[in-house]
Amino acid sequence: MLYTVLALSTLFLAAAEEDGHAHGDGGEPCGCAQYEEDHPFKIDCSDKATINAAIDRLKKLTPSKAECEKVVDGVMTNQVDFFIMQAHHDYCDHDTLRTGDEKIFHDWESFCLNCVIKREHDDKLKDCPAVTCSDHSILDAAHFTLVNNCEAAAGGDGHAHRRLWAQERRARRLASHEGGHGHGAAGGDPWEWEGIFPTAGADSLTFRLQKVGEEGAKAYPDDYMTIMVAPIDADEAAEGRAGIVHMHTDAGANPDENWPADGSNGTPNAGGACTGLVSCTGTNDAACTVTPGTTCYTLTLDQANAESYYKIATTGIAHIVMFAEHLPVEFEDTAHYLVNTVGMGTDAEVDVEPSAQKPDPAGKCCESQMDMFEATADSVKATIGAFKSVVAYHDLCGHDELPDMVEKDFHDYEANCAAHFCNAVEKGVDQLACPSPPPPSTDVEVGAVIGIAVGAGVALILLGACICFMYVREKSGKPIFTNLDAKPGV
Repeated sequence: MLYTVLALSTLFLAAAEEDGHAHGDGGEPCGCAQYEEDHPFKIDCSDKATINAAIDRLKKLTPSKAECEKVVDGVMTNQVDFFIMQAHHDYCDHDTLRTGDEKIFHDWESFCLNCVIKREHDDKLKDCPAVTCSDHSILDAAHFTLVNNCEAAAGGDGHAHRRLWAQERRARRLASHEGGHGHGAAGGDPWEWEGIFPTAGADSLTFRLQKVGEEGAKAYPDDYMTIMVAPIDADEAAEGRAGIVHMHTDAGANPDENWPADGSNGTPNAGGACTGLVSCTGTNDAACTVTPGTTCYTLTLDQANAESYYKIATTGIAHIVMFAEHLPVEFEDTAHYLVNTVGMGTDAEVDVEPSAQKPDPAGKCCESQMDMFEATADSVKATIGAFKSVVAYHDLCGHDELPDMVEKDFHDYEANCAAHFCNAVEKGVDQLACPSPPPPSTDVEVGAVIGIAVGAGVALILLGACICFMYVREKSGKPIFTNLDAKPGV
């Protein structure tokens, strides 16, 4: 039996070592992969310069298996860069990678070798709840809760545009709240964002939109942007509630007549619904000025220049609310999107920040969602539980075991729910070692109990064999033990 156990153990170890590139979910630990000669790398959460440089190199390439397998001087250079990105994505604090880098990670993960590492243990956090990776029922419920209770963080590296599910739901709810009539041609709120701003007595403000992206390839996220600006009173501004008072004009017989139709994104002026404006040149104020009121405007961006400018007339207006088809921060490169006109482009330029906005580019979730319409203590509690479930699936299960929504939910809400992360590994596990040793423990663990039981069983077997042997010897007249008290011949 002992020989059988040893033989099986030898075969198991040989199979495990047969292919040094058996990476992937459930495969080689990152702590071991980092030492292999054809793709050496180092896991260091504090070295963001190295992490960012690796990701920036991958950004310039088209993801493919061939790129991952490319060898230069005996080293798989692109695989090294992916390991750096993947290991730090899975192991380090959630903000180690830049927000926009998450997409790069998922573009490459199906082509490159993956290693296994869990998020580093944090003494301040509780352990993650147990999950069954093949059962997505809890995950589906958690996703539904987050989407319906929170606003996702927006933007990211390059301010990549994303439609916000929670914002759309809020808009539909508002439409019902205001009498059930829809906004826009197809019903529902056409605006992705709204913000309330003080004017500080300025006669005009300048709305500035910039090309964004990498040097040499900068572009506007869209060719057009539809907006509407309206004056609001001090009470509405103070409460940040313009969006749930009147988000449409009541000026005409048709309350939707001044709203852009669905599909205005990417067209200069959908159906003539809004007044068209072009970028300011210094001499064309009439063609580039927004008048706060009940008229929507479609801004045509100046493709020949890195920036486009539009004036907002604010004489005699203390507060304005702006509705926009896109988040203005998506069009920020080197400067803020709203400034005082008088000082623009000089040292006297002053950024005009929103006193309230929906959605906040930073998002709203967990405790911060209390600022949202219809949020309650119970909805916050439910959201926190849902986020913990998402974290548990994200950190405990393999990437290929989960739907894409896990990553999206994790990164949409992580900044606002950072206090509710959990530990996927026990304290004391050194995942950077190869192999990772078991955690230290003062308790008798399951393995120890099994070992004791097996040892006791073996002892009993040996004892039984010994007794049988002695019995056989006794019956054959050759006893192992002699009675010293017995008299000779007796």
